[in-house]
Amino acid sequence: MRDISVYDGDRFVPVSLTLEELLANLDNYKFSHICVNPVVEVNNTVRWHFTDEKHPIAIGEFIALGEYLGFDEKYYTENREKVDAAVVEICRNIKKDYFRLEQPFIGKEFFKAVCENPNIKTLVIGSMDDVYSLTKEDYELFKNSSIEGIQTYGVDEELKDVFDEKILFNKNKRIVLNHSYDDLCKTDNLYIEESLNDEEIVNIKYLNDGARVQFRKLNDFENVFKVIQRLRELGKGNKISIEVQSRDDYDYKNEFNDFIFSHPEVLDNDIDIKVGIMEVYSLTDYVKYEKRLIEMIRPALNLSPLEKFLFAYNIAKKYKKYKENEENRSESRNLYKILDGEFMVCVGYATLLEDLLTKLGIKAAHYGVTVDTSLDSVPDDALVIPEEIENSSGGHARAIIHLVDPKYGIDGLFISDPTWDNDMEHDSYVHALMSPDEYNGLRRYNYLEFYSVREMLFVHSLEEFYEKANVWLKKTENRDARRINKSMEEQVKKFQEALSDFMEVLEPLDREAFDWFVTSYANLFKMQKPANNIERFVARVGEVVDRLQNKELKEKFNTLRYRSNNIKYSQQSILNNRKNALQTFMKNMIASFKDYDMQKYYELKEKYKDLEDSRFVFSEEYVQEFMLEVGEYIVSRVNTPISGEVLMSAIREMFDKTGEFTPEELDERIASIIEFNRESQSKSFPTRYQVLDDGTRIPIMNETNKFDIGKGLDI
Repeated sequence: MRDISVYDGDRFVPVSLTLEELLANLDNYKFSHICVNPVVEVNNTVRWHFTDEKHPIAIGEFIALGEYLGFDEKYYTENREKVDAAVVEICRNIKKDYFRLEQPFIGKEFFKAVCENPNIKTLVIGSMDDVYSLTKEDYELFKNSSIEGIQTYGVDEELKDVFDEKILFNKNKRIVLNHSYDDLCKTDNLYIEESLNDEEIVNIKYLNDGARVQFRKLNDFENVFKVIQRLRELGKGNKISIEVQSRDDYDYKNEFNDFIFSHPEVLDNDIDIKVGIMEVYSLTDYVKYEKRLIEMIRPALNLSPLEKFLFAYNIAKKYKKYKENEENRSESRNLYKILDGEFMVCVGYATLLEDLLTKLGIKAAHYGVTVDTSLDSVPDDALVIPEEIENSSGGHARAIIHLVDPKYGIDGLFISDPTWDNDMEHDSYVHALMSPDEYNGLRRYNYLEFYSVREMLFVHSLEEFYEKANVWLKKTENRDARRINKSMEEQVKKFQEALSDFMEVLEPLDREAFDWFVTSYANLFKMQKPANNIERFVARVGEVVDRLQNKELKEKFNTLRYRSNNIKYSQQSILNNRKNALQTFMKNMIASFKDYDMQKYYELKEKYKDLEDSRFVFSEEYVQEFMLEVGEYIVSRVNTPISGEVLMSAIREMFDKTGEFTPEELDERIASIIEFNRESQSKSFPTRYQVLDDGTRIPIMNETNKFDIGKGLDI
């Protein structure tokens, strides 16, 4: 590391003076920080010294030192008594509301002098590199002074719990997560998203009794209830909620259930449990509903994964007949409400299926889409689609299932739609486990109106993956472009206002420069890349400001320069829009795998970890590699249809192991299922045609023949 004296250059040369000059003209010098041997290290390569033997006393300003008064170390050692007396005099008389002392100017004589100075309101003692802990004796000295705040980088043990406004270390200290004492005393909501250590649990005593304590994104339930027990022991009346499930972020219900069922002593009706979307239940009600759901799937615990799926699917698709509650739509959608009520729609079917599968250890996720309803008015038996059909769409919910079952040779992602198999009289499985290839003929699908990376999991080919990715990116770019352009307009307006203020001051000072700037400004925004033009324009303005050396003009120019920088940043945002959209898409694409394939999620997250850095500059090749890897993987996973033979074999096994059928009854049941689903598939997956001018009919919707299999036992 090189040692350099600031006096060897002209970058930031301080004022050098004698002790006598300093004391005689104290009001003329600007400093608020006194130290010995002021030194600044830069990038571990250069050490700048702001005093030396020739300049033993210096006053200056530097970003890492502030406004400082520095003494050379050798000079101080040789003149300590004289310098200390001078510093005491400075402490007593300096006209500063903010003042900082470092070693060796820390002690009772200096503190007493500061207390006698009515101007100093905030006193900083020590630094992060040379920590000074405030003592009880110091505190008693300052307590009755006009000092409003004492900033140190530590306090003695006996002051640890003293939260006087004067003790800034305690006042600003984070005592529970990122919350200070004041935060805890004043907050109405305390969000806890990570485990508290023992000291933080002790400090929870400072929490406002009226605050709501909300645990989110936290599955350390041992710690959660340790905090709750502490609050109860303190006799606080805080309302408590625990969020154990967030629709698109996390699902800790299984872990929470494991904990709560093994710790019945923590059951408390005053604790709210948050699940799903904006659903809140008391802990006792939550346990009641969860026990019911667990009992539903108990007979399936020893089945294979495909058989477990079919068992849960049977419950979900036939739980209730489709019925909406127009007065209270949550009644037909929220999981616990559909358990007791009479209403249930697509969200309810998908949510129930997802919950039951999660309890059975099968990865599943709720999946909202926009479906094309244009053909709803076309009869199912119509062979040719009318030429003119009014475009229409509607929202719909289903689930995506990651099913791995070695017994049946299954490993893939499947679309499951219990709503469209909702039939209270029959066992329908037409929409149970669909691949995109099978779903190709289904008339109700429209991606272009929907906006989710989960749609990337529903593709027939790599080309379709790229097509959907481009739709997503275009929508993101258009949305962000509107926001960025609005920001640019606002920044330009502020720049114009700042320039007007500047020109008003400039005109009487230099009419020639004023006229030139007026002419230049007239064409400033007419060319491409206005930020570059503004930057050059402001640089020319700066030359005039340096020449005129007018204080007011300089202040106006600083505002003008600040506004021009904001325009530059806005223009850079416009240029970065595509890059930002790509980076967001790739990050969201990786995150989506958490719902379906954790192994692939961790693999992608590690390989493309640079995406987490917003400053990361990636190449076109980098993007192509990502898209190819993710696209090919998805295509290979989603286009693995389950044959009717395999499906019916698993259905038979599921009924055989969990039902109360005799062999003859089971044969009859299976034959009935095959017959009903053979007829249903032709309605759900109709073959339709486009008729050419010469009368040729081209199939444009293909029939799925999964259930065109043998009757009865011949499967």
